Amino acid sequence: MDSFEKNMHKKRNYSKILMVALLLIVTCCPVSVLAKNKNSLSAQKNHRLLFISSYSYNWSTVPLQIEGIQSKLDSNISLDIEFMDTKQINTKMAEQLLYDKLRYKEQHDGEYDAIIVGDDAALVFAMLYKDELFYKTPIVFEGINNIEYAQEVSQDPFVTGVIERSSYKENLEFAKKIEPQAKKIVAIVDNTVTGIGEQQQFYAQEEEYPEFTFDVINGSLLTQQQILDRISAIDKDTILIYLILSEDVNGNIYTNEQVCQIIKEYAKVPVFRFVQAGIGEGILGGNIVSHRKSGEIAAQMVMEIFKGTDPSGISMLDESPNEYYLDQQVLDKFNISKNLIPDDAEVINQKDGFWKMYGKVILAVFSISVVIMLAILVGIRTVYARRRYAELKKSNHQLEEAVAEAQAATQAKSQFLHSMSHDIRTPMNAIVGFTKIAMKQNSNAEVGDCLQKISNSSEHLLSLISDVLDISRIENGKPVYTPVPTELYSVADRVRDIIQGLTGEKELIFHTEIPFSNQKCMVFTDPLRIQEVLVNILGNAVKFTDAGGTISFIMKINPGEDEKHIIVKYIITDTGRGMSSEFLPHVFDEFSQERSGARTQYKGTGLGMAITKHYIDAMGGTIQVESKLGEGTTFVVELPMEILSVDEMENSDQTDQKNSEMQLQGKRVLIAEDNELNAEILETLLQDKGIQYVRAENGKEALNLFAAHPEGSFDAILMDIMMPEMDGYEATRRIRSMKDRPDGEKIPIIAMTANAFAEDMQASLAAGMNAHLTKPIEIDSLIRTISNQLKK
Repeated sequence: MDSFEKNMHKKRNYSKILMVALLLIVTCCPVSVLAKNKNSLSAQKNHRLLFISSYSYNWSTVPLQIEGIQSKLDSNISLDIEFMDTKQINTKMAEQLLYDKLRYKEQHDGEYDAIIVGDDAALVFAMLYKDELFYKTPIVFEGINNIEYAQEVSQDPFVTGVIERSSYKENLEFAKKIEPQAKKIVAIVDNTVTGIGEQQQFYAQEEEYPEFTFDVINGSLLTQQQILDRISAIDKDTILIYLILSEDVNGNIYTNEQVCQIIKEYAKVPVFRFVQAGIGEGILGGNIVSHRKSGEIAAQMVMEIFKGTDPSGISMLDESPNEYYLDQQVLDKFNISKNLIPDDAEVINQKDGFWKMYGKVILAVFSISVVIMLAILVGIRTVYARRRYAELKKSNHQLEEAVAEAQAATQAKSQFLHSMSHDIRTPMNAIVGFTKIAMKQNSNAEVGDCLQKISNSSEHLLSLISDVLDISRIENGKPVYTPVPTELYSVADRVRDIIQGLTGEKELIFHTEIPFSNQKCMVFTDPLRIQEVLVNILGNAVKFTDAGGTISFIMKINPGEDEKHIIVKYIITDTGRGMSSEFLPHVFDEFSQERSGARTQYKGTGLGMAITKHYIDAMGGTIQVESKLGEGTTFVVELPMEILSVDEMENSDQTDQKNSEMQLQGKRVLIAEDNELNAEILETLLQDKGIQYVRAENGKEALNLFAAHPEGSFDAILMDIMMPEMDGYEATRRIRSMKDRPDGEKIPIIAMTANAFAEDMQASLAAGMNAHLTKPIEIDSLIRTISNQLKK
């Protein structure tokens, strides 16, 4: 520094140097502060991140990847996850479904700031649609087996990641110690995208190990029996490696658990594995790829990008994070010495002390026992309270105390059910609404069938919710019976769809006989109550019938009292546990359950058959039961119904609905809805009917929007009830009382709410609303309601 100052003094004096230095300080400081602020702002910005998995969440490696990603993300990162499920769905179909979904989300929610893709199929999808969906968006991959493809795409300045390279050297050296007599190395593989990548890495080891013969058991080219024969033929002269097997030549799909079971039963040698999935289920293990650490690395790369690092400056990691992971049970099975196990290996299924082995189980059993005992005590307390209440009627003083207690309990229960009704119906509105939108936009028959079954099951769930939350039924034991025009065969079809899922899970034979007819059979009855009756009886049949048993559901139509009436007969038979002759007279009693034998393991409320009998009585029908302990049960339900004219019903309904829709085209409504999903569903349905809308997020905003628009700007108002800042009741009262807006007194205001009780409807009308619709909203019902209100 002294030399520098001497040279500078030769050219200019000290004062000029000081001035220049001060000028530089003054100039640089703001830039440094600005740069610092920009970096700070960039670090604090909220980012949207998308993770695309090639498989489903149930695939063994996927939860580990997600855990790793989530563990390294800052709190300001919003993570979305999409599954391609290519183990169950054709890859092309999976790509198209995901493409359509992401296009829709991009149009409604905007673009993502970065993408993480897990495994080969997801990377291929991301690169295939990169320009359309992820233009100039950083893409970070992990779990990629096709090394050459990963190296190729990483040349793109927006693409980087970490590959999944199996540690062949460590694993084969370890395997040579375990199987010193081996002369061959055989790998279990398939021809999926991931399987091809695995085969490339496998055969790349031939040059390193010329003393071995390399071969594969390729499931995609073999039948199931051939796969079993090849595995069982492997002996001590061969090192057997399980890489991947998800299909065979006949198109059968295999889960990892199924493959492990095959290996456990047929393999005569220890089987090595390079990933964690399957280790602990009959697989020895090895130097495995850590999918959790791969997820962590991918998330760390994304965080570097979000903090300002250019993606092109983050090099692809050519080595994956690996560690030894072995199963003690397999080591013991094949008498493998502990001296051969690496010191840093993690060994699972080691024998522990009694408390370590069973401590958690003991605590769990104890906790469950306490909960069950408390539940029993609560049940006994409830039954005792009922009986005690009847006895206390003899004493005026005691009766007053009991009434006061009952009123307090009823009020608390009513408040609880009121809140639960709203909280349950709100997400159900999203499920039903999006299902209907998907059914309308879907063109695939198989997907459409699945969506129809979801819709049917949703309707049944709503009927159950309505039953549970119906105060009058709970308090008085009186079921609600609401007959409406109904297509008879469709009710039986919905019941069959619901029960088929239950019987399939329990491996039961389900036989149905439903009359087939090209003509619809329109009757006047309550379809929800019939559905609940049949599902209740069939559900009990599934519950009390062991695997391999048979359940039959037969529907017959018999003549009624005259030509305008019929009697529908439902016969439900099972080969289950049956009931004793002593219990049969009490099968329809409240809180009745047979206590003897194995049937006591199936605990329930004891109300199901009592409610079923109430509904059948309300519909004017009969129910009979025959049962023999150990052989099975037969229920026969007969319900009288009035026949309606199909042509008149359909023509009238279609004409009225068509006229209503034409009448409302071009109309303009004000929506007050705070829930984003519910608002999105409603806006989509209204837009499809040609109705214009303006949305407010709460009652106060709805009031301000109405006041800010000229008179006659809106034809109707769709008002939610429970909203922040101002609820729907108050907003309605204020609109009705606006002195400077005459249309405020007349405009139709329709409540659309998850509040489903009778007092809720009365409160809506008392606040000045014209109608009350309960969520989930049926668009046809909404159209009719708006149309009817506009006619007044």
